[in-house]
Amino acid sequence: DNQDSCDWNYDINSVGDGTTSALYAAASYEITDSLTIDAGVRNENHEIEYTVDEGLDGVITKAVSYDETSTAWTVGANWMFSDQQGVFVRVSDGSKMPFFDDFRDNFSAYQDGEDLIKEVSQYELGYKLASDNFELYATGFFNEVKGDTFVTQPGAPAQVLTNEAYGVELDLNYYTDGGFSLNLNSTVQETEITESPTNKGNEAQRQPSWQVRMTPSYDIDFSNGMYATIYGTIS
Repeated sequence: DNQDSCDWNYDINSVGDGTTSALYAAASYEITDSLTIDAGVRNENHEIEYTVDEGLDGVITKAVSYDETSTAWTVGANWMFSDQQGVFVRVSDGSKMPFFDDFRDNFSAYQDGEDLIKEVSQYELGYKLASDNFELYATGFFNEVKGDTFVTQPGAPAQVLTNEAYGVELDLNYYTDGGFSLNLNSTVQETEITESPTNKGNEAQRQPSWQVRMTPSYDIDFSNGMYATIYGTIS
């Protein structure tokens, strides 16, 4: 028998307007020639007016009137204990405000009183080394994201999650006098969903446990003054 397939669609007509206003300040201070501290703060107001007509029948099925304010801050210190080596530490607390798609995808959570603001806290401790032809940056990190959302399928209620991650990020740059250079960037991390109705204990979605990107390149100088670069990337 004949059977129709793929007869489901999701046609919308949506109109929205968003305004973000922010006031921020940053400062740094050299305690000694080798020790520097810095701090920053940012206050943000976020307003969204948004309507959605699902089905193109002229009936508004989703309406949003949103006005929220959030404050972010960061504090860091950098100590160069030699001419070529240093360590740094940083603590940051901030947020990511929702926009049009966030409201449409998580409208049930918005109706239930969720402000859909992702609150992000991060701690970093790093080491850096810079020589004539070699640079190395290693950063250990821990972060927590509160208010992340997950929808199992279109139309299902949005789940509000808390995610945690810790790991190490490495950046390496190597140069030679002959024109060859190499850039290496890699991240190794462990992630976990620490709060969720059904996914607690799982890894965070779309966050790989490791990734590596390597880019070798070669610079060529021609006798007429022109030059070229040959490069490739493996990831």
